Amino acid sequence: MPKRSAPKVTAPPLPESLSAAQRERRERIIEAGLALLRTHDHTQIQMKDVAGEAGVALGTVYRYFQSKDHLFAEVLAHWAARLQTNVARRPLKGTTNAERLTDVLHRSMRAFQSWPQLARVVMALESSEDPFTREIFARNMSRNTEVYVAAVQGLPDEVTRDVVSVAASVFDLQLRRWVMGSQSIADVYDRITRAVWIVLEFSERQPASSVA
Repeated sequence: MPKRSAPKVTAPPLPESLSAAQRERRERIIEAGLALLRTHDHTQIQMKDVAGEAGVALGTVYRYFQSKDHLFAEVLAHWAARLQTNVARRPLKGTTNAERLTDVLHRSMRAFQSWPQLARVVMALESSEDPFTREIFARNMSRNTEVYVAAVQGLPDEVTRDVVSVAASVFDLQLRRWVMGSQSIADVYDRITRAVWIVLEFSERQPASSVA
């Protein structure tokens, strides 16, 4: 019996290959998905709902986005880009690395706190098998990492990235616990603050005899 080949995946057009009108239409679809998340959970939204909100045909949505996961990965990336804008407009508070990194992580958490549906989108997309979704999700995580890295100054790059990796892992765990209702938002902020303090300042503040 002949071996069946895997179905060929057709890549949607890249934004830079689109005309101005097409880019506007694509952005309108992304904004529509974001708007629907204000009142609906990600699992309740169908592609036809997004099409209706954007005022386009369902086929138009699929022209730009391979799947629902692909669309909402772009929605998440579009929303997350606001963190960079936020930091650019309001520089991070603090004179130490711990203070600045805590500030930017708290800003990220406040953004999710005001829009918890997006936290559930993150959790859903992490396990997506759609290749476009995985690429966008990885790109978005990399962009966030660079924002966090910029908060840490004066350390070797590899050390900075290790620090950010640990802090981001704590952030991710606390976000999950809050979304699942197993941790209060006040505890989330406290644990993020403490984790950053332990990583960046704890050993420096101890008497020499206690860290020898």
